[in-house]
Formats: sequence, C-alpha cells, structure tokens
Amino acid sequence: MTISLFPLFTLRGFKEKSPGYSIRKSLILVILSLALITGGARAQGKVIKAIEIEGNKNISQKRILKVVETKVEDEYSLSALSEDLKRIYGLGFFSDVKIDTSPFQEGIKVKFIVEERFLVGKITFEGNKKIRKGTLLEEMGLKVGEVYSEKKVGEAKEQILSLYKEKRYYQAEVQEEVKIDKEEGKVNITFNIKEGPKLKVEKIELLGNKVFSDRKIRRMMKTKKRKFDRKVLQEDLERIIAPYKTKGYLLARIVDHKIKYKKKKIFITILIEEGPQIKMGSLAISGNELFTDEEIEKETVLKEGMVFNELQFDRDLFQVHALYYNKGYAFARVEPTKKIDEKEERIDISLDITEGSLAYIGKIEITGNEKTKDYVIRRELAIGKGEVFNYKKILRSQEKLYNLGYFKRLDIEGEEGVKIDTYPGKEPDIINLVFDVKEKKTGTLNLGAGYSSVDGVMGQVSVSEINLFGRGYQASATVEFGGRRQNYSLRFTNPWLFNTPTYFSTGVWQKTRVRDSYDIERRGGDITLGHPITDFTKWYLNYKGEKVRVYKVEDDAPFDISREEGKKFLSSLTPSLVRDTRDYIFDPSKGSYNSLSIETAGGPLGGDFDFLKYRLDSRWYFKTFWKFVLALRLRAGYVEEFDDSTYVPIFERFYVGGADTVRGWKYADIGPKATNGDPIGGVKMVVTNLEWRFPIYRRLKGVLFVDGGNTWARGSNLDGEDFEGGYGAGIRFHTPMGLLRFDYGKPIDPPADVSPSQFYFSIGQSF
Repeated sequence: MTISLFPLFTLRGFKEKSPGYSIRKSLILVILSLALITGGARAQGKVIKAIEIEGNKNISQKRILKVVETKVEDEYSLSALSEDLKRIYGLGFFSDVKIDTSPFQEGIKVKFIVEERFLVGKITFEGNKKIRKGTLLEEMGLKVGEVYSEKKVGEAKEQILSLYKEKRYYQAEVQEEVKIDKEEGKVNITFNIKEGPKLKVEKIELLGNKVFSDRKIRRMMKTKKRKFDRKVLQEDLERIIAPYKTKGYLLARIVDHKIKYKKKKIFITILIEEGPQIKMGSLAISGNELFTDEEIEKETVLKEGMVFNELQFDRDLFQVHALYYNKGYAFARVEPTKKIDEKEERIDISLDITEGSLAYIGKIEITGNEKTKDYVIRRELAIGKGEVFNYKKILRSQEKLYNLGYFKRLDIEGEEGVKIDTYPGKEPDIINLVFDVKEKKTGTLNLGAGYSSVDGVMGQVSVSEINLFGRGYQASATVEFGGRRQNYSLRFTNPWLFNTPTYFSTGVWQKTRVRDSYDIERRGGDITLGHPITDFTKWYLNYKGEKVRVYKVEDDAPFDISREEGKKFLSSLTPSLVRDTRDYIFDPSKGSYNSLSIETAGGPLGGDFDFLKYRLDSRWYFKTFWKFVLALRLRAGYVEEFDDSTYVPIFERFYVGGADTVRGWKYADIGPKATNGDPIGGVKMVVTNLEWRFPIYRRLKGVLFVDGGNTWARGSNLDGEDFEGGYGAGIRFHTPMGLLRFDYGKPIDPPADVSPSQFYFSIGQSF
C-alpha cells in the first residue's frame, strides 16, 4: 500500500507548491487521512525488515538514510516515520516525499519514494573577456551541485552585472540560457554576456539651481566620474532635494534627468525646480490638556515668520513628544498637519495631540552581557520597575552605562553598544524595557615605547582591568621607565563598596623624577572614599601618606631646592566636591565637570609639613555643529603654609608649562625661577585651555587649541598681563591601550631663550 503523507503535511508548509498547485478538497484529505490511519493500524505492532529509497538520481541513498532515525528491526511507528519524512524533506533536495509500506519477511518493508529537485549542472559563460571565468564563478554565488532555483539564477545575474559596473562597464548586459536534462535531473546554465565599452561620467550638468551652487550639489552626490550606477543616481536625486527642505524650499523637486552615452562617456543632465522659499506661518494646537499652548510652543524653535526648516521641524516635533514622555505619557501621539500657501509663501501647522494615559515601567531586561553581571548593569540604571515612564531617565541610564567603559559606543566603535527597546506589558499601561548591550574588551596589557618632550625616550609596561570578574572592580599595575623618570604603581577600585554606591579606591606608588638641579623620589599610598549626593554630584575623602626624598642636589642649586635635600614625610586629608554632567567621560561632547577640593597636610595628621592647598577645576563642553566640539577648561589653585611650617615645599607648589597645562612651552617654563633659571614653582596658579575638537576619520580626531596661564610666588599679584600663552594643533587616536595624544604647540610672544615650538606625546585625553 502506497500512501503519500503530504496531504497531512501540506497544511504545515512542507509540500513545495508547483505552478498551478491548489489545495486538495477537504473530502480527499479526509479519505487519504483515513487510508493512512487504516494502513498504520494494519502495520502497527509489526517489525520493520527493510528500508529502501526510490527515485533518487543525484542524491546518494547513504546521504538520505543518514537523517532517517527509524532502523531495521524497529517496531513500526507511524509517528516515527512521519518525523523521518520531515527530515528527508528538510534536506532541501526534494519536491515531494512519499512512504510506501508492504509486507516483507513476516514484517514490513518501508520505502521512501522521493522526487528530486533539479540540481545545477554545468555553468558556462559566453562573451566574457574583461572578467575571468574564475572570478565570475567565485563572486556570483551560484554553485554546481546545489538545488536549482530561478531566484538564485536571477541573483547570480545581478551579481555579474554588479561586477561589471565596478569596472565601469555600465552598458553590460547578461542573459541566462537554461537547459534541463531530465534524465540526469540537472539544469545546465549559460550566461551570455555583452560587455560593452568601459565608460566614465564625463559631465554632470545642473539646470535651474540658484540656491545651491553646482559644486555644492555635486559634493552631495555619490555619482562620481569613475562611479556610476542608475540606482545610486536615483538616490542622488533625493539627496539633492533634501537640503532644499532645510532652507524653506519645500516645493523643490527634480523636474527631469537624462542620461546620454557618447562613445565611452556618460553625460548626465539634471533639471531642478526650486520653487518659492516658504516661511513658518501659524501653529495651531489641539487635544492638549496636560500642557498649555504656551508650554508646548516653548519646546519649538520654529516661530512665525522664520524660514521653514524641515529638519528643525522634525526636531521640534520630537521635543513635543519628549515633553509628554518625560512626564510618563509614553502613549502620547502628536500628529502634524501641514498646509502650504504657495501664493503667500507660508506654511501653517496644526498639531493634533492624543495624550493617552500614564505609563509605568514593567520588567527591565538585560541582554547581550556575557561577562558583566546583571546587577552591575542594573545598579547604574536611573529608572526602576514600577516607576512612571520617564524618557529623560531612560537616556540617563544609557549614558551611565556608556560611562562604565564596558560597552561599545557608536561614534567610536562604529556600532551602537547600548540599545534601548520597549515592548508592551500584560497590562495596557505597562511598558517593559530592554537594555541590549554589546561588550568590548575591558582588560589591557600594554608594552610600549615612545618619546616625550619632558622625559625623552621612555617605555611602559602596564596591565589593567576595569571590569574585573564582571563585577565592576578596577585593578591596574604600571611600570614606566625612561631617561628622566621611573614610576611603579598599583591600584584597586570598587565603585560599589558593600553593594552600596560607596566609592572605594586604594593605591601605592613609587615615582622617581630627574630634574635639572636635583632628583626626587616619592613613595606612598592613599585611600579614597566617596558617595553620591545627587545623580550628578558626589563627595570624596582622600587620605594620602607619602615619603619624599630629594637627593643629588647640585652644589649651585638655589636655596629653595637645596633646603629640601633629605627625606620628608607628608600626611594629608583632602575632601572634595565633584559635579559631573558629561555625556561620555572618555570623550565628552556636552556637559561639564566641576571639582573643588581642599587638601590639609600636617597639623593633627602629622608629617614634616603643614599646608593648605585649594584647587578648582572647571571643564565645559559644547557641540558647535556636526560633530565639532568646543572644550573649555579653567584651573585655579592656591597653597599656603600654617602652624610650624614657614614655607610650602618645592614639590607641593604649582608648575605651569608643558603638555598638561600651557602647550608650546617646556615643562615648568612659566612662572617663578631661581637666580640660575631653575623653576621653583608658585603658590598661586591659573591655567585656561580651549580646544576645538573635530573628527577626521573613524578613530582619528583633530584638535586646534589655545592655552594660557601662569603661576605666581607669594607676594605677587595676579595680573592678566603676566599670562603666557600657546597655540597649536594635535591629533587624537583611539587605541585598545587608550587614547594617544599628539600635540604641536608654539608659544605666544616668548622670550628669546624659549624654544619656538614643542612637540608632545601623551596617553589619555587632555581634559
């Protein structure tokens, strides 16, 4: 008895529909189903004595039987054979599969009858001279021996044409010729190619444009002299019109475009109709109860009489949505209606608002994290389950996750690292949140060598991990060595001590520096605790103990230096207040960082020196246009001795000049000097920095900078005329070991004995 199981499986999508195929009538399905059940009932309980394959030509029996789990001597099972049939069909080589059962040696013989799909046989090319057969076969995606389909042949044809377009054969034509060999079960394909001449775009003529110059429009286009594609040209026509919409030319359009071929050249003519410049008219608002018309209009930049900017209007529309989203009305909808009066050259806008009801946060899911523990991510979120939906808090959560440094970031890594998605909860007022993260490498091992304008040839070996064990711990060990310095340091940080937002950090170090008149070695350690006051404001308390040794003091060294010779001990406590609103702490584009600290050394803390050191550090970041960022910094400091101390030690004074203060000058070249010209530092300090940062290519950025500042001895008045300045340019390159900084600076109006320029190499952003 032969029964096709396909009437049962067709409804589940297993039967491949051929042209003209129609679903069998219900009566036939019922009869076949009954026959299958009856046949199965007769065979039930019997043993399978043989399994055969019939109808296969190109696919071996061995390959088919490999997916059949039913074996000889198994008891007959209708459900097991049904699964075997699915698996055979799932191989993709067959258009139909049937099962035939018959008595055999006091048992059952099972025969799978297959109807093979045609396979690709020979693939040949005719007329190809400029592109080799091997290249065509490799790139076209169609392979000998795979299942034939018209779709794959069409895709192969398009790929061949694409290859010719890359080589500027824009008039190439490809026709496929298909021959079916039914006996072999194969399809032989020939691609007939007419290559045509190699072409280039000779001229793009623009007509009717007055608002934008020919040059500016051509720069908008991706169609270039050596790159032509009709699809790209069609997209270019849209690109040309888009900037008109930002200048008020809402009716601008491409009237016509023509492509002409002359010998081996392409001539393109584009006719533009710019239309009148449209200005903003009235704004009518309806449906709003939560906010007044005035409150909504306050969120919009476009006002009556202004040139209408389509891009700005979209931003305004988003801001109106955000007004509702930030109050929890996530279901609010703002539908704009535009009415253009061409005669009056104005556009009137109506906003129809559907406010909806309050939305609440349901589940918060974390996905994509393989190393980082869920709780490390959750503790950074500014919004929690059960809270009223708040768009601003959700964005702040994303910002805080980026600032951990564990996840990829779009404008640096090329892809979004923290994606936010939402989906409805079980209740109509519930919205579930999903934070999908893409982790990046957080551990680094650096072996490097370089040249510093301060330290000469230097090397570095460091190992660090900012997400130790996926728990957010930070640990680092660094060794730096060079002709004028040797540094060793260890540090461990836990930003969430005892699972509370209490910051804890401790470190030890030994730093040796060679100065012009002396050497100095500092060995010490510190402990820092901190805690947030608000989301953006934190307090910190740092204790530092340090042994300082000044040695190899030259005989003619000035008194300020010679009196420091020997070993001293410093013990200090520094409370500080920090407010940080930067969007991305590793490379900010907006926000600010402000820090105020007072370091108390000596007194009840012990040590050989008593002094108070006040520091102010204020940094501000502004987006100017596109991705250009203006960065400003002001630093000020004052240090004074108290109790038994009669002076501030030279190694605790302020020094200005060099890569981290005023570029264009050598380290400590600005400020008080001894009679022999050695810098001795000041007790008052002011430094200003201005940088204009801009992208160059992917991880590479450029910088233009102007710096100014000075440091003053006790008794000197702060005078703007004493300010020394420098200016220059630099590049920033993001690498796995951190940001590499190269700057070239020139001093402004320097004395005759000051070098006319300085080159700096450093690691890490300047500020």
